[in-house]
Amino acid sequence: MYQVTKTIKGIPYLYEQESYRVGNTVKTRSRYIGRADGSVGGSGASQEDVQETNVYPPPENTPPEKQPQQKSPPTDPQPGGVNIHIRPEKHKISEGALFRHFNKAIQKFTQMGLDISQMEKITLAYGREVKHKRTMTGGLVVTLPRTKKGNSIRFMREYAKALSKSGLAMIKAQDPEKYEKLQYIMDKNYQATQDALNTYLMNTKDEGRWYKALAVKWFGNVSVFKNLRWGIDAEKLGLISYDDWSQTWVDDCANLMGEIHRKGYNQVYIQNLKNMKDSSTKLKRLITNYKQTNFTLLGKNGLAKRANEKKKMRRCRAQIKAQIAMAHKLKALQEIMRYGERL
Repeated sequence: MYQVTKTIKGIPYLYEQESYRVGNTVKTRSRYIGRADGSVGGSGASQEDVQETNVYPPPENTPPEKQPQQKSPPTDPQPGGVNIHIRPEKHKISEGALFRHFNKAIQKFTQMGLDISQMEKITLAYGREVKHKRTMTGGLVVTLPRTKKGNSIRFMREYAKALSKSGLAMIKAQDPEKYEKLQYIMDKNYQATQDALNTYLMNTKDEGRWYKALAVKWFGNVSVFKNLRWGIDAEKLGLISYDDWSQTWVDDCANLMGEIHRKGYNQVYIQNLKNMKDSSTKLKRLITNYKQTNFTLLGKNGLAKRANEKKKMRRCRAQIKAQIAMAHKLKALQEIMRYGERL
């Protein structure tokens, strides 16, 4: 004789059960006692009923036969969540990785005190290119080409960026004061990054530097830095997206939050410090060479050589300014968003 609790329509009921054998069949006799939570009212089931369970135990001294375990697919653990309409295995993307990123973001948003029931739905679907966009009916869609391969890394970045944008939307709706503070700091340093990259491009020899510099200055478009021949890696400044023509501080912040969700805050912060140290070492070397070079001995090429060395130093200083702005953005996320540990 033992007691069990059964939940019927969300209400727990207490039963007293007794199991007995009739041949190869195990039968259970149940007697209803009352509500398990102590409330009055509601009869979970009849006072006494008999359940038949067809159990055929193996002979004695024989180990039970192992039942095959079926792997259950990842479930949507929180409101909002993710809808998967693609076949990730085609692109070497596991559903487990998608939900791990989702759970990391949910954990951070919960620690910030946000009501995740208001989180936007994120849908993953096939599309012409890797990108994310906001739908007319609400929610975000992250698309992945059906046939092209090699887009896994870009897709995971866009997916992490979409998660971050949904978090920023929740902050804006639930904590306007925190959102305004974040907007002020991130927008200020985003403008500083644009100014630094504009200065960097204006001190190059590229024929289209005016057009490219204004594209960075006015629209935040960093597609020009996709080619690393410029000597600057925009990805290490939080500027990941190259496809969108016009960007704002929200895109910049979402990019940076996405990288933190993927790699961890400490790794992104240490990488930024390393980049600043390398740039400072490079600048010191350029200044030393400039001071030690006697341009008057170079004759006609002396003036051109001097101007070229000055441009190199200005590019290096602009790179350091962009990295300092990146450090300020990381510090803002640490203070306002409570980042600072590996997620």
